[in-house]
Amino acid sequence: MKEFFEILTKVKKQFRKKNKNIPLFKIPGMGKYRVSDRDIMGKRGWMVYPRSSAGKGNAFGWLKEEAARCGIELDVLIDDELSAVAGERLKVLRCGEEMERPDFVVMRHYDTTLAVHFERMGIRVINTPQAMDISRNKMLTHQLFVRNGIPTPETLYTSLSATGYDALSHYFADSCFVVKAVSGSKGEQVFLVRNEDELREAVKTCGDFFLAQRFVAGSEGRDIRAWIVGNRVVGAVMRYNDHSFKSNFSLGGKAKEVEVTPEIAQLSLRCAKIIGLEFAGIDLLFSETGYSVCEINGNAGFRTISSVSGEVNIPRALFEYIAGFQK
Repeated sequence: MKEFFEILTKVKKQFRKKNKNIPLFKIPGMGKYRVSDRDIMGKRGWMVYPRSSAGKGNAFGWLKEEAARCGIELDVLIDDELSAVAGERLKVLRCGEEMERPDFVVMRHYDTTLAVHFERMGIRVINTPQAMDISRNKMLTHQLFVRNGIPTPETLYTSLSATGYDALSHYFADSCFVVKAVSGSKGEQVFLVRNEDELREAVKTCGDFFLAQRFVAGSEGRDIRAWIVGNRVVGAVMRYNDHSFKSNFSLGGKAKEVEVTPEIAQLSLRCAKIIGLEFAGIDLLFSETGYSVCEINGNAGFRTISSVSGEVNIPRALFEYIAGFQK
């Protein structure tokens, strides 16, 4: 990659001298690459975060540095500073000032209105609002997984008016099962239910309509999280927790890097393609017959793998993909 940018610097100098013959280079490890006008001029992009993420150690400076390595000028923006305008034309204001249209936007939260506005301005949005909406709704993802033959725990979208503990326990043929909110992340609003009282307490948090899911006992307190960028699985960890059935790093779980096996890679990439995500995190459970897909996250954080791996760099992989360097 270093050699690529040395070459790119030379081409920029040629371009400034009005040399229009843009050569074809063979980049070690990357194959042949023709440097285009867009590469020479550089791409501009935004990463849009919610206010709740500002100041929480999201390493915005690191993101900008990794983008710059790929010839990308990156602005990290907070959503409540932005106004989407539909007047004589579509535009975006930041604190009242019109912003120059970027080449791409990476959405780091779920704001369908803003993401669709960007798309209708002709901006590439990663991930698309359609894919983000599906990934946020866990039942919609399970529907697509089942329809496409992806192994996933049996899941019911239901309410206490339609069922209760005894009925669900009978259905799953198990005294315990998982109850979770229809949308959510970081292991929040997810409960292991063993009786009627625990079910009613869980529903108070999850809402009137909730998901009841078969408990995969072989994966209690542990799972695999794999990160997908484009057409590659760039890294994976096993998350584990000795004190909870939930393994999430954000809830006190631990993690260790694991090999991305062909089985992990193939299953994860299939899931991302089915949902339509370019950048995603896949959670895999250990079942009796192999891996079972628990969830897919279109707004996957990367703090977990960054803390345990000296090799995997998710922001770098993302910006190399956006810049067109990924094979």
